[in-house]
Amino acid sequence: MFTPMRFLLATIISVAACHTAFPGISPKNISERHRHASVALIPKGHLEDVKEIISALPQSDSTVRDGYYLRTISGKDYLFRYSETTTTCASKQDSKLTDLLEALPNARNQEQLFEPLEYIFYEAGAADKAPTGEIQRIAMFTELKAEKEAHYRLLHDNPWPDVVKAIRRANFRHFSIFLEEIDGHIYLFGWLEYTGSDLTADGAENKKDPASIRWWRETDACQIAPADSGDGTWGGMQELQFLDSSSTRRLDVRCRLNFHNNL
Repeated sequence: MFTPMRFLLATIISVAACHTAFPGISPKNISERHRHASVALIPKGHLEDVKEIISALPQSDSTVRDGYYLRTISGKDYLFRYSETTTTCASKQDSKLTDLLEALPNARNQEQLFEPLEYIFYEAGAADKAPTGEIQRIAMFTELKAEKEAHYRLLHDNPWPDVVKAIRRANFRHFSIFLEEIDGHIYLFGWLEYTGSDLTADGAENKKDPASIRWWRETDACQIAPADSGDGTWGGMQELQFLDSSSTRRLDVRCRLNFHNNL
């Protein structure tokens, strides 16, 4: 997992067609769902048009949940997509976006619009616990130091048991981390849900956890904190749309931005 964030400091504010093997497939599946993430560049002058199209997107037949997130990196706007499907293929993107987005080099070489992100961590966390409050989605972003990539991967391939327990105790579930290289830099995209009733209180308790504190010492040293990360190492992402086929209505935007944590 990723550095189980310093789960919330007191200030938590608020993320293709399947021609080939999809590297962004979740290594674990809950309720037979597969989790995917992908990204495309929004060229200058197209941002408002992209937002308008995404705000009116219909639910895909093959996608259980679909979220679109905005993040600016080095002055360029990028559209990140998080999806949960019942198959190992990510669902196709809306054709209206094709003329507005620009594929990253690897996706362009495979004749895809969205480039799949590599899935490097998943933790179910509190997935087996009934929510005690309104479920809140959290999408976040940070940079990974190239010389620390191997160590970061090793940590998340072998998460410490007490840190895993802390994630569940703090009422976080479906904690996912994806990796992507953009313009020679390595970035991490994190997505998870909070199912408790008091995010600030749970985060404050988590900050006292000895195992998590030791874990953050390891993971903090691997990351380059974005300008909006506050006193954590992760910055926020703007949720543009989130669709859920299990809901009878289009879900309101309830993504917390600028989520301050260290995972």
